[in-house]
Amino acid sequence: MKAFKSFPILLIFLFLVFNLYIYPEELKVSFSNYHGYDELTTALKAINEKNRNISKLIPIGKTLQNREIWALEVTNYKTGNPEKKPGILVVGNVEANHLIGSEISLFLINHLLSNYGKDENVKKLLEQNVFYFIPRANPDGAEFMFKKPLYEQKYNLKPWDDDKDGRVDEDPPEDLNGDGAITMMRIKDTEGEYIIDPEDKRVMKKADITKGEKGEYKLFLEGIDNDKDESFNEDWPGGININQNFPFEYKFFSEGAGIYQVSENESRALADFSISHPNIAIILTFSSNDNILFPPKPSAPARATDQFQLPSGIVLPPEVSIEQIRASLGRMPEKNVVKEDIPYFTYVSDIYKKITGIKPEFQPQKINGNFSEWGYFHYGALSICSRVWFPPEVKEERKMPSMEQRGTEMPAQFPAQVPPQFAQFMQRRERTEGQEKEGIDEKKILKWIDRDKIDGFVQWQKIKHPDFPDKEVEVGGIKPYITINPPEKLIEELGKKHSEFFVQLAGLLPKISISRTKIENLEKNLYKITVELTNNGYLPTGLTHPINARRVRPIKVELKLNGQKMIAGNQISFIKSIDGMNKTHKLTWIINGKKGSKFTVNVDSQKAGEISKEIVLN
Repeated sequence: MKAFKSFPILLIFLFLVFNLYIYPEELKVSFSNYHGYDELTTALKAINEKNRNISKLIPIGKTLQNREIWALEVTNYKTGNPEKKPGILVVGNVEANHLIGSEISLFLINHLLSNYGKDENVKKLLEQNVFYFIPRANPDGAEFMFKKPLYEQKYNLKPWDDDKDGRVDEDPPEDLNGDGAITMMRIKDTEGEYIIDPEDKRVMKKADITKGEKGEYKLFLEGIDNDKDESFNEDWPGGININQNFPFEYKFFSEGAGIYQVSENESRALADFSISHPNIAIILTFSSNDNILFPPKPSAPARATDQFQLPSGIVLPPEVSIEQIRASLGRMPEKNVVKEDIPYFTYVSDIYKKITGIKPEFQPQKINGNFSEWGYFHYGALSICSRVWFPPEVKEERKMPSMEQRGTEMPAQFPAQVPPQFAQFMQRRERTEGQEKEGIDEKKILKWIDRDKIDGFVQWQKIKHPDFPDKEVEVGGIKPYITINPPEKLIEELGKKHSEFFVQLAGLLPKISISRTKIENLEKNLYKITVELTNNGYLPTGLTHPINARRVRPIKVELKLNGQKMIAGNQISFIKSIDGMNKTHKLTWIINGKKGSKFTVNVDSQKAGEISKEIVLN
């Protein structure tokens, strides 16, 4: 009787143990601060240890300073081979100074794993798909944010001769005022190009000679002339920007690009990992680039022969057009997203804007040789890139002047009604003035710093400089990193918004299925087999450009016969692509086989998964 009474307790105990194994204990990861390399590695190892049934931590390369580049694979391993599932690759911190990319990547990992046992949608995503995370693609360079003096750079730590003098890294910046940060240095000099901005005396601006302004200062990064070449801080430690080191539109000999494409340990690790996982259908990169708030626009096709004309005297037959001749002569490599693929970028952009509510204050400058564009043009995925955060603009309220200030009467010479032409001119001018210039506006940054009481500006302070003993030298300016990385208090809020977006993004992956099979007995031992394939996802099984560039292989459909004989149809068929939103493709065969015998239909889509179905002749 006692044993019977204790049986329910035993069942409860077994249930709890089972659930702890299937749904691991939630691991709390703190996002109250930016993670240094050791902290990030510890967090990734702890996350993986708690979730071994649905995650795998993989070292994919080592930096010059012997730091591992980590990739975390996340999927339900019981529901199939991860390499045969549609995948998303998330990459953060490609540029060393973009630390927020690492934090958002880590937040996405934590969101998926901590909600696997709670959220049915997340559970389904991990059963059907695989997710790859490389939170910190440039570990060496990122460590500069956690060292003193603090100075900002995008590069890895490969020794590099920036000033082409035969020596490497010999002229780094120095912290001359001892505040722990490398800012700017202004030297009073009549040969200088800069003046103090009258609108905000903390800001330096170039003198405008067309307005009669005369330069009063020279402006340098804080430091001394270590190599005595009359240049300051021109040869820092390190030298290659990983996000300029990829083959698409790579610029040889440009600053930060490296000696050749994919020359760095970090870029090689990213490229090798991507290529070894051809099932990746979406790449999401966090870096200073951005094509998610600024999706690509339609452009003319990249034809090499658009201007080709027939020689005089040549007449084409009626069935041949000049356009056909031009098309047959070939195309140049695409440099713009093709028009057929643009709607997918736009759709993802609309989702992102709606969920995050991020409004950019400027359009980031495009970087040649970047990883994200390589991901679309050369690798063959829907490759999107997010900056994550922009410094907010502080809008000043415009107060209407009082009647006393503007006068109660309009001057007689000013018309009571504004002419239509003048009104249209003013509207155009207002729209133009409202557009942000590309890049960071220091005055706007300072307004944000003032409003939110951010410790982000070093007040100009006079110092004695060994290279300018007879000149007035001051050090000050905006602190490193604050224009690219948000304050730590915003990390969690941004993480939640990007997690919501990421779950919706994952729901767009292509997903192939055998939606219908039909078996018709034509006569004894002769059967007509019809199979209908459906793409249940939003994205097609292959985007147009990757298919044209042969970066996505066709869908392979194979009948694995077991004693039957093919009468009509191909035992192996190839389908170029199947559009998303439940679009279908039908295949038909006629085979000879005994009633009750079995064979298998196997469907293999590079980006949409692999499935099989057994068919019984009846």
